[in-house]
Amino acid sequence: MWLRLRRFMVRRAGRNLRAGRSAVWSREWFGDQGLHHLRGTVRYPQPRLRDEKTIAKPDAGEPHVRFER
Repeated sequence: MWLRLRRFMVRRAGRNLRAGRSAVWSREWFGDQGLHHLRGTVRYPQPRLRDEKTIAKPDAGEPHVRFER
């Protein structure tokens, strides 16, 4: 990830990039800035399945406002 960030910063600096500036942006520099290395696979919890009755809109049978002629 730090390589991608470094590449992004080099592109963002463009022609204003000073000599040796990109060498400063190392893995340690990004670590000092707060970038953490995540190892392994991030797993998200599975969504809970609901009853079929709760899938529909809560007020599907009883509208809030009624317009009568």
